[in-house]
Amino acid sequence: MLIDAKFSDINVASAYQRKTPTFLINDKEKFMLFDYRIVKTLTKEEIINKGIAPFIKLRREICTDIQSQLSNQMNRPGISSV
Repeated sequence: MLIDAKFSDINVASAYQRKTPTFLINDKEKFMLFDYRIVKTLTKEEIINKGIAPFIKLRREICTDIQSQLSNQMNRPGISSV
């Protein structure tokens, strides 16, 4: 989720959520909150059919960190596929 910086005092104490530092998008301070419990993968065809268009791009390092944290969550006991 991309959230306005005025909510940046949210306390993220769980292992399945990550919060980024604040940054500027279109001259507005924002931060991102990742909840690894609700991540879903879409195929390229699904993205095209739904008309999804990205409005930001993440650096490779951030994507790698997200993938690492997500794989850590997937390897925990009790996680099941839907």
